[in-house]
Amino acid sequence: GGTYLWNPLFGVDANDIGIGANGAVFVTGKDDPSSASYQPPVYNFNNNQWNMVPQASGVSISVDPSGNAYYIDKAGVLHKP
Repeated sequence: GGTYLWNPLFGVDANDIGIGANGAVFVTGKDDPSSASYQPPVYNFNNNQWNMVPQASGVSISVDPSGNAYYIDKAGVLHKP
């Protein structure tokens, strides 16, 4: 057996994660490659739960030190706050 060093955070199927120096946590949802029109959602972990970020959809994400998420959508376009 082994010991778990990490605690899983359930509630979303994630593809990428970004964490800001201020502790802000964002993930991109899993993509559906079989659907050209599917846009993977972006979620923020806040108050011990995942919250979908309105009007945000990305496949890759990063977060600056202040907690602002920058994400790349399926078309390869970078979005910033």
